[in-house]
Amino acid sequence: MDRRGFLARSVRAAVGVGSVAGVVAGSGCVERIGAGSPSLAERDPPDRPASLTESSVVEYVAAVEEVRTHNEHVRKGATELDLTTTATFDYEAGDGYHVTAQHAGTVSHERNGERSVGELYSRPVPYRVTPEETIRLSVERDRIEGDGPDDGSVDAPLGVRLCNALDRPREVTLEVVRHETADGETAALLDGVSVIDRERTVGAREAIELRGIAATPGTYRVIAHVSENGVTGQGRIDIELPGVDRGSNVDVLSTPDGLSTRALPPFDPI
Repeated sequence: MDRRGFLARSVRAAVGVGSVAGVVAGSGCVERIGAGSPSLAERDPPDRPASLTESSVVEYVAAVEEVRTHNEHVRKGATELDLTTTATFDYEAGDGYHVTAQHAGTVSHERNGERSVGELYSRPVPYRVTPEETIRLSVERDRIEGDGPDDGSVDAPLGVRLCNALDRPREVTLEVVRHETADGETAALLDGVSVIDRERTVGAREAIELRGIAATPGTYRVIAHVSENGVTGQGRIDIELPGVDRGSNVDVLSTPDGLSTRALPPFDPI
């Protein structure tokens, strides 16, 4: 799967500084994105892309995450902010582009003449961008003790992210099965042992990230089921461990188009 990355850097916006420059770096290009004011002020949201493509959506999501984080800290009284945001293209599903964003940096405050500096670091958060709207899914994270580590465990255990882009909660039943190969037939997969089998309710426009499901090298089948008003749906995908160097290897996605499972590409944290 192709991977697109984008880096937006907001360079030191500080009270008492006459002008501030920001730099955007993407695909080897660098350009100035504007000048600041003598004090920190909230920024307007970025314009949506005129045409949705992998590159335009990745750049847009990085800008949305930057402005959102900037404004959040301005409202909390920040006097100086040094912020970096990244966005990684995950996949396209129906009319939606799916991107994972993250931010890091430092923030300063001044109280009673004293200056304090704190570090900023966010966990990865998924976005869905369609021609009609932009959704930022808040994430609940849970560590699952599946097959448990052993002497041959991988560095990045299997993880599954349940993403619900609907405007209502959805109950998802998730099963992960570890396959075994038949003797002398490496291509043949036999039914294996169930690592986890559980039901989770994912809130409207939210996500649940289940980490540490499996750490033993092998082939795993991720199966998701939904049932609403007598209508059922299922998505499944096979994943190899070791896999991508990322906390989640698979997305289970609920949209108005139905339920689907998608493999996630590698993700470079800040």
